[in-house]
Amino acid sequence: ARVIYNPLNDDFLSPSAPANKENIVLCVGRLESVKNYEFYLKSLALISPDLRKNWRFIIAGDGSQKERLLALNDELKIGAEFIGHAKNTKELYAKASILALPSKSECLPNVLIESIGFYCARISTPTAGASELITHAKDGIIASELEFAKALEQLMSDERLRASLAKNALRRLADFEPAKIAFKYKELILS
Repeated sequence: ARVIYNPLNDDFLSPSAPANKENIVLCVGRLESVKNYEFYLKSLALISPDLRKNWRFIIAGDGSQKERLLALNDELKIGAEFIGHAKNTKELYAKASILALPSKSECLPNVLIESIGFYCARISTPTAGASELITHAKDGIIASELEFAKALEQLMSDERLRASLAKNALRRLADFEPAKIAFKYKELILS
């Protein structure tokens, strides 16, 4: 079996300067149970309030779990910002320091690919897709539900770690170039 990735749009292939990063942890995805945002909000509640107050937690997406998640956000006093479906994720990636993916299950999550060129330090639960796209502690963090809050807190506390993970992840961008993907399909068809 061969693995052929989806190509990235050219807009995502040119790394942006990491200079304009803000203390933002970004999640992008549908507000459905498989995306595990209830767990994510509970994880945020475990992070030191002193650290949390210096960060914004933005969740871009919409779905059937929205009202439930808004209520939990209020109950836990997290202050996460639910901004609905994002029309321009590139602007969000450009500002965010961390991209978090707390999903229960993912095949090959686009957000873990798209965020690479925007110098986002990536953290994910150990889904099949995350394991394909992140080498733990080298170009991102893969953390089980038991370890997620502690790992996210470490990322939020350590700017050098975030920069190192984001820089190392840039090496993967070439894997998603349209010309490279087209060549692999051509090889497959001609073999």
